[in-house]
Amino acid sequence: MKALVFAALLALAACVTMTPAEQAALQEQAARPVTCSGSDDCEVKWGRAIQWVLSNSQYRIQVQTDQLIQTAGPTPDSPVPAFVISRVAMGGGNYSFSLQGGCDNPFGCVPSLLESQASFVDAVMGGPTKPAPPPATPAH
Repeated sequence: MKALVFAALLALAACVTMTPAEQAALQEQAARPVTCSGSDDCEVKWGRAIQWVLSNSQYRIQVQTDQLIQTAGPTPDSPVPAFVISRVAMGGGNYSFSLQGGCDNPFGCVPSLLESQASFVDAVMGGPTKPAPPPATPAH
């Protein structure tokens, strides 16, 4: 049964494509820097990062400190991404957040790492600077 569900997900993922404009908008959204300044701002945004993982990862949080959030995974052959988020000091009370992720599937992750990054940026920084692109349309 799991193999059937997996095959259906892969088939669905193969049918969904983004236009070049949608892809460019998503890349721009994902490229926004994730930063904080000062203790209060950093605590709020780190809390948002933790909440994003809890809401968007199918894996449980394995490590959680003031500088690192790491999920379990990835599971062999799974398209489900695992994540590592780090908070790096830039000096003067400023920090930069970094999201890395990956899955163990030759066909890629679902959602894609680009989609995950864009979602993470929006969640931590408080939303997109402009409207998100419309959903991808199925290819026929």
